[in-house]
Amino acid sequence: MTTKKTDDTLSKRQTHTKKVGIILSPTFLGYLLLIVFGVVVLVGLQHQYWYGEFGHQALGRLNDELSRQQKINATAQAVNDTLRADIRDLKSGLSAIEEHARLDLGLIKSGETFVELSVAPVIGDRQIPYGVDAMNATEPVDGLIDNDMGENVFTGVSADTGE
Repeated sequence: MTTKKTDDTLSKRQTHTKKVGIILSPTFLGYLLLIVFGVVVLVGLQHQYWYGEFGHQALGRLNDELSRQQKINATAQAVNDTLRADIRDLKSGLSAIEEHARLDLGLIKSGETFVELSVAPVIGDRQIPYGVDAMNATEPVDGLIDNDMGENVFTGVSADTGE
């Protein structure tokens, strides 16, 4: 009877060992180790791609910087083209020199009349400017005539007699 029990125990152990041996065979462990190594390498490469020094985020930053620099270069190119055209005009004739003298220096030819237009805001006749006392406000002409003597302040001519 003990022999049978020992045989049953032995065959259970062998079956258990066979099942465990199949799962932990060297070939299976090799494949498992290879898969784990591949996953680790793949995770490392993905991390390097997304967050590394030369990865996806760095590429986005470089593209933004490139677009800003291209805008700066386009602006500088437009200024350079304008300057080249001015230089070409100045080398070719006197009309460009005259134009620059008129615009930049305000020069006028003999026989010309200089007229400067004001860009100051226009105040209506009945409006009183801000900050002026309405009770003491007078027309500009009123200040030129002295009311006591009736003479023009600038010419000394009397308003009544004209002398």
